[in-house]
Amino acid sequence: MARRDDDFQNMQNDPKNWKWGLYVNPEDSRILVPKRIPAMGLTLNFGNPKTGLFLLLCAVVITLTHTLVRLWQGSV
Repeated sequence: MARRDDDFQNMQNDPKNWKWGLYVNPEDSRILVPKRIPAMGLTLNFGNPKTGLFLLLCAVVITLTHTLVRLWQGSV
């Protein structure tokens, strides 16, 4: 069953889901969640196992981009 926006809002506002300034809630299916002050942007849900894959993907993209730029600069 899909969660409603109210459910997500309640989980996000629950102080038990914020540890050391990080959002950690394995029951929340979202990877990116609004920060405690929504105007400040988004943060990662470190309780979601998919967050680790997201961070790994970001690291791979950055590494590949860096490597390709270095190779291109060396061949010019």
